[in-house]
Amino acid sequence: AAGRRAFAHVEALAGMGVRTIGGVANEEEAPAYIIQQLLQVRALASSDVLIEVGTQRPSGAFTTSFLGGIAISYANLTNVVCRISRAKEEGAKGREHAVLLNSHFDSVIGSTGAGDDLSQVGVMLELASQLASRPTLLEHAVVLLFNGGEESNWPAAHGFVNDASPVQLQTPAAPEDIGGKEGQWVASLRVVLVMEAIGSGGREMLMRVTAGGPWISRG
Repeated sequence: AAGRRAFAHVEALAGMGVRTIGGVANEEEAPAYIIQQLLQVRALASSDVLIEVGTQRPSGAFTTSFLGGIAISYANLTNVVCRISRAKEEGAKGREHAVLLNSHFDSVIGSTGAGDDLSQVGVMLELASQLASRPTLLEHAVVLLFNGGEESNWPAAHGFVNDASPVQLQTPAAPEDIGGKEGQWVASLRVVLVMEAIGSGGREMLMRVTAGGPWISRG
């Protein structure tokens, strides 16, 4: 059942066609769908779970050694973000440390990106649904980043981790964040998991672990 629900998200988003930076499908239609699904999850969530949903429109620039070294600048990209944590008193402590999962809803020119990367967007939306009813799993917060600009060499993710623009929440903020800190979640991140796909089939695998992170791959 969970797999079918995740695949339904893939079908709905792929049905919007090619989604490249600047296009209506990528900047409006896909984010609207993801937000709608997250708000539905929030509406059905346990009263012991706090779900915050928002958007971000980052602008910025950076250099990378990819392809021998390139400079990338970007403006007004679209990210959808969601933080899931325990509600009430124990939630504030849990939100001090968070795990980030990242996927992207944009696609390359000429493709609807069902595998890369809507397959992982679908998984993350279903994960949100599962966590919403299981507060005991939320010892620490889980931040879901659905980024709208990966295929142009990662600008949307860069904009998020560098706090390039504030997150505009569409739901009430956590009590301790009210008063100017809404959506400022990057400082709490302790682990980042990038959910990516290459090709259209095959088994799941761990492709790379950065320095200092091998412990996460141990059972």
